[in-house]
Amino acid sequence: MRTFIVKLIPARGAQRRLGWVVIADSFANGMYVPVSLLFYVQILNWPMLWVGSGLTAAGLLGLVVGVIVGRRADAAGPNRLAVGLAALEGVAMGMVPLLLLFPERSIVFLAVTLQALASQGSRTVRGVLIGRVGASDRVRLRAHLRALANVAVSVGSIAIGLVAYLDTALAYAVVLVTAAAAKLSTVATLRALPRFEPVGREVPGRATGLMDVRFPVVAATNAVMHLQYGVLTIALPVWITTRTEGPGWLVGLALGVNTLMVTGLQVWASKGVCEPMRSARVFRRAGAAFLLSCSLFAAASEFGPIVVTALVVGAVCIHTLGELWHAAAAFELPFGLAQEESLGVYQGVFEIGIGLAKATTPLVLALCIHHGHIGWAILGVAFLMVGLLSTRIVDWAARGHVCSADKEVRKV
Repeated sequence: MRTFIVKLIPARGAQRRLGWVVIADSFANGMYVPVSLLFYVQILNWPMLWVGSGLTAAGLLGLVVGVIVGRRADAAGPNRLAVGLAALEGVAMGMVPLLLLFPERSIVFLAVTLQALASQGSRTVRGVLIGRVGASDRVRLRAHLRALANVAVSVGSIAIGLVAYLDTALAYAVVLVTAAAAKLSTVATLRALPRFEPVGREVPGRATGLMDVRFPVVAATNAVMHLQYGVLTIALPVWITTRTEGPGWLVGLALGVNTLMVTGLQVWASKGVCEPMRSARVFRRAGAAFLLSCSLFAAASEFGPIVVTALVVGAVCIHTLGELWHAAAAFELPFGLAQEESLGVYQGVFEIGIGLAKATTPLVLALCIHHGHIGWAILGVAFLMVGLLSTRIVDWAARGHVCSADKEVRKV
C-alpha cells in the first residue's frame, strides 16, 4: 500500500509542492462543499430551493472570472494571483460558520459568491501553473495530481458522516473552519513555487482563446463530455434507489469502485496523450465507453438485486475507464491548442465550458432519469457523437492554431 501511494506522488521540487497544494485544496473541498450545503439546510433551516438557486447563481457569476484571471496570469505571471485567490477562497469559506452569529442571507450570498469567484479563478491559474511546472510532462503531472485529489476528496468527505451523526451546530462549524484552514494552508506552499515570468502582454482581444471560434468549439465539446462526471454522483444514486431493485449499499460500492480505479489508473490512462490529435482519439474512446455504461445502467432496472449489482458494478468500471480517458484528453487540449503568449486565457475559456457543464449537469441528468431508458439512450448517444466528432473538431482547431502561428511569424 505504501509503495502504491509513493507512486502517486509527483517528482521532487516544484511538482511535489504543487501536489501538496492539490491535496490540501481537495481535502478542503471534500469537506466544504457537502457540509456547507447541509449546514444551510439542517442548521439554518433555509429552504433547499433557495439554497440551490443561490449556489447556482453564485456559480454562474464565477464563470466571468476565468478569462479575466487567465489574461492577467499571462500578463503578470500566475504566482501572485494563485496566492491571492487561495487566500480569498479560504477567507470566504471561513465566513460561513459566522452565520451562526449573524444569520443574514446577504452574508451567505456574499460568502458563496466570493468562494465561487475565487474557486473559478484558482482553477484557471492552477491550470497555468501545472503547464509551467510540468512543461512537456504536464499531462503526466496532472494525472498524478488528479489521483492525489481523488484520495484527498474522499478523506475530506468523511466529514459528511461525522456531522450527520453529531448533527450539532458546533460540529458543522468545526468542520467548516477546518476546511477554511486547509485552504489557507496552500498559500505558504504556493509562495514557495518558482516564480514564473509573464508569457504575454495584456492586450484586449488579441491572441486570446476567444478571438478564433475554433477553440471555444473545442471547449464546448469538452463541456458536453463533462456531463459524465455527474452520472455516478447524481444520476446513478437516484436511479438505483428509485428505479431498480438494487440494495442501498450499492450506491456506496459504485462510488468506491470509481474512486479506487481513478486513484490507481489515472497515470496509466494518461500515457501517450501528448498532443491534440491523440487527445481527440482518446476522447472518441471515452464516448464509446460512456454509451456502453449508460446502456448497462438502463438495463439494470429490469432485473433482480443480484443481477442489478453485477450490471451496475460492471457499468461503473466501464464508465470509469471512459472518465479516465476523458480526463487525460482534457488535460492536454487547452495546452496543445493554446498560443504561448495566451496560456492563461485559453485555460479560462476552457474553464468556462466546464463551469457551464457543472451548472447544467443536475438539470440535464434529472431529465434523463425522468425519461428512463430513453433518457439513458439519449445521454449515451450524445456522449458517443461528441466523441466521434471530436477528432474532426480538434483537427480543425489545430489547423487554425498553426495558421495563426504562421501569421504571427510573418508579422515579425
